[in-house]
Amino acid sequence: MFRSFKKTIVIGGLVIMAFSFFACGKKIIIPYHAVVVESGLSFQPDFLKNNMTYGAYYYDDNGELVSDRTSPGTRTYIITNQDEFDEVFISFPQIDFDKEMILLYCYTTENTNQRHIKSVELDGGILKIGFSPDRDTTGIPPFFQRRILVVKIDEIEIETVEFTEI
Repeated sequence: MFRSFKKTIVIGGLVIMAFSFFACGKKIIIPYHAVVVESGLSFQPDFLKNNMTYGAYYYDDNGELVSDRTSPGTRTYIITNQDEFDEVFISFPQIDFDKEMILLYCYTTENTNQRHIKSVELDGGILKIGFSPDRDTTGIPPFFQRRILVVKIDEIEIETVEFTEI
């Protein structure tokens, strides 16, 4: 009797472990092939200068570290053609504007770690993107700075895009 009880416990434990392994390893499918682009890109200097965000620290023309107190808190861009692209980027990984577009979200944050898309939802003409940064494990005291989240996504008809850190 004890042997059969022990066998039941072991088999039950293996079933639970197998279920946990497969359930936790399930990959989330992000609609519209949306991906965060963090390497292989560089921005036009004028774009960076003209797109600061409120509360971000930067060096002014005198080399002083100052906090921006006049810019908007966030800025959002939808780039759908080469002319718009050329105003923003010096370099970027491959993009085909016949099939894809680029979304930019400029915002102020303390966390400069890699960001991941968690959700994409189209609600009428509004595209809603939820993203999350990796947890900061450096132990270095953070300071606020402007970050630019760059998302490459299938071309879709939208009027605006909303980004939410989740």
